[in-house]
Amino acid sequence: MGQAKNIFPEIKCGSNEIKASNAYPALKHHILECIVSKYISISYIVADLHYVYPDLLDDKNCFYNYLIKLLLDDIITKKDSNSKIKLKLDNRTIKVKSLNSFADYIKIHLNYQRLLKLDLGVQYINSDAKMGI
Repeated sequence: MGQAKNIFPEIKCGSNEIKASNAYPALKHHILECIVSKYISISYIVADLHYVYPDLLDDKNCFYNYLIKLLLDDIITKKDSNSKIKLKLDNRTIKVKSLNSFADYIKIHLNYQRLLKLDLGVQYINSDAKMGI
């Protein structure tokens, strides 16, 4: 963010976050170049709420957990067996009383249903206080 602000001083933002929808093409290009220069991959999932079961929409915690499961099923494969994987998740949509339930749920799913034998760690981070989450 600091480098982008130096290169593009006209950026006006109230936080340490650049909203892509408000960025102009040169800034978007710069951000993409910075991402491409790193050894990372970005995965995401989008749900069209018109096709989601109403009961699932009523419980945002279950919906969030279900979407994360679908995303992980897509990106974690057999070649990842016996690997150490650390998940950093936004905790704003996870109920405090259920923090451990998602970790248990995803470990059971990946290690016993998909038989991947992963050393899986789950860390919950407040995205409002942490850049990049």
